[in-house]
Amino acid sequence: MPLSLVDKLLWMFGFCETTALLFVLVYKRRARSVPWFTAFIAFGVLRTILLFATYQIFGRHHEYFLAYWGAAAVDLALQVAVVYEVARAIFERSGAWVPMARRRFFTIATLAPLVALCLALTMQPAARSALDAWDARADLFLTTVICVLCGAVTTVSRQLGLGWRTRIIRFMWGLIVWTLSAFFTGSLHAYWRTVDQFGKLENAVVVVYQLVTLYWCVVFWLPEPDRRRDPYSLNKDLEEVRQRVHLGGRPTL
Repeated sequence: MPLSLVDKLLWMFGFCETTALLFVLVYKRRARSVPWFTAFIAFGVLRTILLFATYQIFGRHHEYFLAYWGAAAVDLALQVAVVYEVARAIFERSGAWVPMARRRFFTIATLAPLVALCLALTMQPAARSALDAWDARADLFLTTVICVLCGAVTTVSRQLGLGWRTRIIRFMWGLIVWTLSAFFTGSLHAYWRTVDQFGKLENAVVVVYQLVTLYWCVVFWLPEPDRRRDPYSLNKDLEEVRQRVHLGGRPTL
């Protein structure tokens, strides 16, 4: 089935925006602080070119099927790496994870694939083909994993009283908006039994991602604002002061 004009426009706009975001990350040297996210965006550019070329040459045949699902597997791995990168930026202090943060984060994170797999296998999407149905299940699995991981980051950071670095939290909000919209759409696939709405729902997620991409361009283009000291760091400084007073004013090594 040939691509519609709307599909081609969304594909073109998405490619241009992703390329612009990659340019911002490289030109403003943000890739040093978010290398996995930069790799994820760079792969998004290459994936768009690969899938579009494969679709135009072979159509929805075996070659496109292999390229699509191979790219989806790499995309999932990179998104998980991005969330872990955000977790490290939030939970690390002076090169080491805050006590209790790693265990609490991974305890919640281990539930992500189990919950996602249950939801993906039990859904019955209203799709025109088997490929579209498995695509909907894969999207729900992916977005559920990322949603649970994002929830683990926010929950543990609040439990431990950790402040979020300004640029990281702004980036995280964009990621949460995108994954929640995709999760909501994936849920509708399971319960909204109108086949004619399948393409519209998928296009809606694409539009949200494109808006988030523009938002990320602004976030990474602007300079890092002044960082406020978070409660954990303040408490740690206070504990160091107490130790110095206890040692008679001598600085601790």
